[in-house]
Amino acid sequence: MTRWALLTADPTHELRLLAVQYASRKDRPATVPGALPYGERLRRTAKALAEHPDLESPLRRAGLQHHFPPAVADVLGEEDTRLATDLARERVDSAELCAALARAFVARASLRYEAAGGWPPLMSGRTRDALVTAVTARLGTLELGVSDRLVKFGMRLGLRFGASTMMERRHNIVLERHALAGDVLHYLTRGQRIRDFIKATIAQAADDVVLVAHSLGGIASLDLLVGEHIPAVRTLLTVGSQGPLLYEIGSLPSLPFGEPLPDWMPRWVNVYDPRDALAYVGSSPKLFGDRIEDVRIDNGVPVLDAHSAYFDSDEFYDVLDSCLS
Repeated sequence: MTRWALLTADPTHELRLLAVQYASRKDRPATVPGALPYGERLRRTAKALAEHPDLESPLRRAGLQHHFPPAVADVLGEEDTRLATDLARERVDSAELCAALARAFVARASLRYEAAGGWPPLMSGRTRDALVTAVTARLGTLELGVSDRLVKFGMRLGLRFGASTMMERRHNIVLERHALAGDVLHYLTRGQRIRDFIKATIAQAADDVVLVAHSLGGIASLDLLVGEHIPAVRTLLTVGSQGPLLYEIGSLPSLPFGEPLPDWMPRWVNVYDPRDALAYVGSSPKLFGDRIEDVRIDNGVPVLDAHSAYFDSDEFYDVLDSCLS
């Protein structure tokens, strides 16, 4: 996760480190008269990535199909990328260099997705890694991984020279985009229409409903089911929800802090990723105790993306299957 946290802040971070590492060697890549150097061939291959049919499916699943081509151009336009590719030795460095390029392309595409006004891409670590593997393969190798030694060195270098500041700033941006404060305040003052919409949607379904609610939707659904007996709902499945937090600070409209959940409250399963800064658990004795089932899963992404990755996680669907059975 540390690697992706750094890449989220600086997509060409690994390429910069590789450029420094390759430049420190005494020997330079061998050249063959009349042949294109390895670095130039690799860059040309990278420019054609977006047109490769093998990438269409993984890019679409990650939601990055429109942002990947300009992201590749961004990364290839960086001086660090040019230096790393020019100084690399084909047989010695291709595995780590191709993997670093692939991760840089995916990280930059994710940033472009967000800059276009979307939330962080709705992909789990599994989907992201599958995309990186596909891109790496198209670049010429399936061997993944800059060495752990280089990653650790990069962590120290990045944290020393400002990556932590960039990550902190972007974290604030993401929190604003999720608009935890603004959306919750809006709900607390005008939440009845949201609850009415959820209730009407439940009424259109058959009995034996499993109500799945993400983030603020979990607050509204909890509020509805606490304030009103709706027998059709047998299970509430909240995902990355702030409901326990609002209850603890005395801000859940339907239930003052200290009062128990009503007897009619259906089974409540609460899924959270510990890296999700907007997800809260509620099974402590001072909150809901055994009236809530907190289920921890790992979306496989850094903290900045964890809130958006649940619905592309196999672990989440395992929980959903258990609720539906």
